[in-house]
Amino acid sequence: MSQQTKRHYKLKHLLNSGRCLSTRYLLTELGTFAATLKRDLAFFCHRLNAPLIYDRIQRGDRLELDAPKVVHPMNCPVYGFSPMKSMRC
Repeated sequence: MSQQTKRHYKLKHLLNSGRCLSTRYLLTELGTFAATLKRDLAFFCHRLNAPLIYDRIQRGDRLELDAPKVVHPMNCPVYGFSPMKSMRC
């Protein structure tokens, strides 16, 4: 199994927890760089149609549990965070 596949399985498991996950937490848990996390989140949103949202109040990403099964790609957040955003929390 490739590193990317392992990382995607771990990210899916973390997102399925139902919690709001900060960028810092995801970077630590996945042991990856911010650019890699950005690509992985974009992959989940645009290729897998995962209903990801960024919660500004809790400052983290989470799955929208009440979202429709098919999400239009334009409804997904744009993951273009700067290195400073990855250090917040």
